[in-house]
Amino acid sequence: DLSEDKMQAYLILLTQTSAAPLRDTEVVMKWLNKMGIRHGIIETAIEKVADIQNTGKEVMVLKLVEGERAIDAKPIMLICEKDIDVRHGTVQTDGRIDYKERNSVTKIDADEFVATLISATPKIDGKNIYDEPVVANEVEKVDIEIGENIRVGKATGADPAAADPAAADSADPAAADPAATGDSKEGDQQLYATIFGNLHVGENSIHVSEVFTVEGNVDYGTGNLDVSGDIVIKGNVGSGFEVRSGGNV
Repeated sequence: DLSEDKMQAYLILLTQTSAAPLRDTEVVMKWLNKMGIRHGIIETAIEKVADIQNTGKEVMVLKLVEGERAIDAKPIMLICEKDIDVRHGTVQTDGRIDYKERNSVTKIDADEFVATLISATPKIDGKNIYDEPVVANEVEKVDIEIGENIRVGKATGADPAAADPAAADSADPAAADPAATGDSKEGDQQLYATIFGNLHVGENSIHVSEVFTVEGNVDYGTGNLDVSGDIVIKGNVGSGFEVRSGGNV
């Protein structure tokens, strides 16, 4: 039995009443060769054919061949580690929704781990069971803009070995670098804020601002605002809305 994508071939064994069971793996290999199957033959599966027929089961399915699937290329990706989703509102403990709390601001501390750059991966072509090439897909190049007050690297916290050399052997690398506990792999990069401010993440951009700017009014479109430093509001603050600032308004 062959899969529609020409990537797998199975041998289906039914209970035999009269004909002698297959004992010779060469018979199976001849079948595969006759069908033009030349790539991805699982030799260990071929060797099990005779043994499987002696299990007494009425139907046995054995995968004999599997091709190499193509792996499409992947672009570089920016994965934010903070909750930056602007919501329609926030559910309160009593079940009601406060539409004035929208999570429009993400406050960040200096040296805080904020995002991971997942490195791009090239495409890998494959082959089907007929030894025919399977071409993987390319992707358009993506440019990630790392803006102001963001740096690439590790946390700059104090080194335990500097104060106590004996601590060098027992220090946990993950304690100094929060990203070390994640799923980051070699080639990925960790992004950190360099100042205490407000995190802004676009589709392909990231930066931290000292001053939070509202181009219009503070209303249901923005929700209540709680910013780290100064805030500039170019419109009005609607009735019943709150603006909290660590600096000037």
